[in-house]
Amino acid sequence: MLIAVLAMAAAPVLAPIPRRPPVRVTLEVSSPQQRVRNPSRRFSATKILDLRFDAVFDRALLPGDHTLELRLFTPSGHLYQALTVPFSGHAGVPPWGAARRIEGYPRPVAMAEATSIGVQGARGLKVSVPFPVAGTWIVSSSLYGTWRAEARVDRSVGPAAAVRFSLRP
Repeated sequence: MLIAVLAMAAAPVLAPIPRRPPVRVTLEVSSPQQRVRNPSRRFSATKILDLRFDAVFDRALLPGDHTLELRLFTPSGHLYQALTVPFSGHAGVPPWGAARRIEGYPRPVAMAEATSIGVQGARGLKVSVPFPVAGTWIVSSSLYGTWRAEARVDRSVGPAAAVRFSLRP
Protein backbone atom coordinates (compact mmCIF):
# COMPACT_ATOMS: atom_id res chain seq x y z
CA MET A 1 0.00 0.00 0.00
CA LEU A 2 2.81 2.38 0.90
CA ILE A 3 4.56 1.60 -2.41
CA ALA A 4 1.41 2.51 -4.38
CA VAL A 5 1.12 5.85 -2.58
CA LEU A 6 4.78 6.66 -3.25
CA ALA A 7 4.40 5.71 -6.92
CA MET A 8 1.37 7.98 -7.27
CA ALA A 9 3.23 10.84 -5.60
CA ALA A 10 6.13 10.46 -8.05
CA ALA A 11 3.88 10.44 -11.15
CA PRO A 12 4.20 13.63 -13.21
CA VAL A 13 1.17 15.87 -13.50
CA LEU A 14 0.24 16.20 -17.15
CA ALA A 15 -1.27 19.42 -18.38
CA PRO A 16 -4.48 18.93 -20.39
CA ILE A 17 -3.99 18.98 -24.14
CA PRO A 18 -5.70 22.07 -25.56
CA ARG A 19 -8.48 21.11 -27.95
CA ARG A 20 -8.88 22.91 -31.22
CA PRO A 21 -12.45 23.73 -32.19
CA PRO A 22 -13.79 21.46 -34.92
CA VAL A 23 -13.16 22.46 -38.50
CA ARG A 24 -16.27 24.01 -40.04
CA VAL A 25 -17.20 23.08 -43.59
CA THR A 26 -19.49 24.85 -46.03
CA LEU A 27 -20.61 23.40 -49.34
CA GLU A 28 -20.97 25.58 -52.41
CA VAL A 29 -22.37 24.65 -55.83
CA SER A 30 -21.63 26.33 -59.17
CA SER A 31 -21.24 25.51 -62.84
CA PRO A 32 -18.08 26.19 -64.84
CA GLN A 33 -20.32 27.04 -67.82
CA GLN A 34 -21.86 30.03 -66.01
CA ARG A 35 -19.68 33.10 -65.97
CA VAL A 36 -21.67 34.99 -63.33
CA ARG A 37 -22.11 33.98 -59.71
CA ASN A 38 -25.41 32.15 -59.13
CA PRO A 39 -26.64 32.82 -55.56
CA SER A 40 -30.05 31.29 -56.36
CA ARG A 41 -28.42 27.90 -57.06
CA ARG A 42 -30.76 27.31 -60.02
CA PHE A 43 -29.29 25.65 -63.08
CA SER A 44 -30.65 24.73 -66.50
CA ALA A 45 -29.61 21.15 -67.33
CA THR A 46 -29.77 21.97 -71.05
CA LYS A 47 -27.38 24.93 -70.70
CA ILE A 48 -24.65 23.42 -68.51
CA LEU A 49 -22.43 20.39 -68.86
CA ASP A 50 -21.66 19.84 -65.20
CA LEU A 51 -21.76 21.24 -61.70
CA ARG A 52 -18.86 21.80 -59.32
CA PHE A 53 -19.18 21.31 -55.58
CA ASP A 54 -16.65 23.12 -53.42
CA ALA A 55 -16.15 21.98 -49.84
CA VAL A 56 -14.68 25.00 -48.05
CA PHE A 57 -12.94 24.32 -44.72
CA ASP A 58 -12.59 27.32 -42.39
CA ARG A 59 -8.95 26.40 -41.74
CA ALA A 60 -6.41 23.83 -42.83
CA LEU A 61 -6.98 20.28 -41.66
CA LEU A 62 -4.41 18.24 -39.84
CA PRO A 63 -1.67 17.08 -42.20
CA GLY A 64 -2.19 13.70 -43.74
CA ASP A 65 -4.70 12.03 -45.98
CA HIS A 66 -8.42 12.72 -45.80
CA THR A 67 -11.52 11.85 -47.80
CA LEU A 68 -14.47 13.94 -48.91
CA GLU A 69 -17.67 12.06 -49.71
CA LEU A 70 -20.37 13.89 -51.63
CA ARG A 71 -23.86 12.36 -51.51
CA LEU A 72 -26.40 13.66 -54.01
CA PHE A 73 -30.13 13.17 -53.48
CA THR A 74 -32.83 13.51 -56.15
CA PRO A 75 -35.85 15.79 -55.72
CA SER A 76 -37.80 12.77 -54.40
CA GLY A 77 -35.13 12.22 -51.71
CA HIS A 78 -33.48 9.11 -53.15
CA LEU A 79 -29.70 8.74 -53.17
CA TYR A 80 -28.63 9.38 -56.77
CA GLN A 81 -24.86 9.07 -56.39
CA ALA A 82 -22.09 9.07 -53.81
CA LEU A 83 -18.69 10.37 -54.89
CA THR A 84 -15.62 9.96 -52.68
CA VAL A 85 -12.39 11.83 -53.36
CA PRO A 86 -9.16 11.60 -51.38
CA PHE A 87 -7.19 14.78 -50.65
CA SER A 88 -4.30 15.97 -48.53
CA GLY A 89 -4.87 18.05 -45.39
CA HIS A 90 -2.59 20.83 -46.63
CA ALA A 91 -2.86 22.89 -49.78
CA GLY A 92 -1.03 21.85 -52.88
CA VAL A 93 -1.39 20.06 -56.15
CA PRO A 94 -0.95 16.32 -55.76
CA PRO A 95 1.73 14.77 -57.97
CA TRP A 96 0.46 13.86 -61.42
CA GLY A 97 -1.29 10.50 -61.27
CA ALA A 98 -1.44 10.43 -57.45
CA ALA A 99 -4.22 8.13 -56.27
CA ARG A 100 -5.29 6.37 -53.09
CA ARG A 101 -7.17 3.19 -52.38
CA ILE A 102 -10.57 3.80 -50.80
CA GLU A 103 -12.68 1.05 -49.27
CA GLY A 104 -15.51 0.08 -51.59
CA TYR A 105 -13.78 1.24 -54.77
CA PRO A 106 -12.21 -1.42 -57.03
CA ARG A 107 -9.30 0.78 -58.14
CA PRO A 108 -7.34 3.64 -56.60
CA VAL A 109 -9.12 7.01 -56.80
CA ALA A 110 -7.33 10.12 -58.12
CA MET A 111 -6.44 12.65 -55.42
CA ALA A 112 -8.24 15.99 -55.54
CA GLU A 113 -6.36 19.26 -55.27
CA ALA A 114 -6.73 21.12 -51.98
CA THR A 115 -6.46 24.86 -52.59
CA SER A 116 -5.49 27.38 -49.91
CA ILE A 117 -8.02 30.23 -49.74
CA GLY A 118 -8.88 33.13 -47.46
CA VAL A 119 -11.89 32.51 -45.21
CA GLN A 120 -12.97 35.33 -42.87
CA GLY A 121 -9.45 36.69 -42.51
CA ALA A 122 -7.83 33.28 -41.98
CA ARG A 123 -6.38 30.65 -44.27
CA GLY A 124 -8.84 27.95 -45.27
CA LEU A 125 -8.88 25.02 -47.65
CA LYS A 126 -11.08 24.28 -50.67
CA VAL A 127 -11.62 20.88 -52.29
CA SER A 128 -13.65 20.70 -55.53
CA VAL A 129 -15.65 17.76 -56.88
CA PRO A 130 -17.06 17.80 -60.43
CA PHE A 131 -20.54 16.36 -61.04
CA PRO A 132 -21.64 15.67 -64.65
CA VAL A 133 -25.16 16.65 -65.70
CA ALA A 134 -25.29 16.60 -69.52
CA GLY A 135 -25.78 13.13 -70.98
CA THR A 136 -26.72 11.56 -67.63
CA TRP A 137 -29.89 10.06 -66.14
CA ILE A 138 -30.73 13.53 -64.88
CA VAL A 139 -31.52 14.73 -68.40
CA SER A 140 -32.76 11.46 -69.95
CA SER A 141 -35.14 10.73 -67.02
CA SER A 142 -36.13 14.36 -66.37
CA LEU A 143 -34.93 14.37 -62.76
CA TYR A 144 -35.71 18.05 -62.39
CA GLY A 145 -36.49 19.90 -59.20
CA THR A 146 -34.71 20.70 -55.94
CA TRP A 147 -31.76 18.43 -55.18
CA ARG A 148 -29.76 18.09 -51.96
CA ALA A 149 -26.01 17.49 -51.64
CA GLU A 150 -24.29 16.43 -48.42
CA ALA A 151 -20.56 16.51 -47.69
CA ARG A 152 -19.00 14.05 -45.25
CA VAL A 153 -15.36 14.27 -44.21
CA ASP A 154 -13.26 11.25 -43.23
CA ARG A 155 -16.20 8.84 -43.14
CA SER A 156 -18.15 10.89 -40.60
CA VAL A 157 -21.51 9.49 -39.55
CA GLY A 158 -23.48 12.65 -40.30
CA PRO A 159 -23.02 15.33 -42.92
CA ALA A 160 -20.50 18.08 -42.21
CA ALA A 161 -22.31 20.40 -44.63
CA ALA A 162 -25.28 20.37 -47.00
CA VAL A 163 -26.65 22.51 -49.80
CA ARG A 164 -29.85 22.55 -51.87
CA PHE A 165 -29.88 23.43 -55.55
CA SER A 166 -32.36 23.34 -58.42
CA LEU A 167 -32.07 21.67 -61.80
CA ARG A 168 -34.59 22.51 -64.50
CA PRO A 169 -34.80 21.69 -68.22
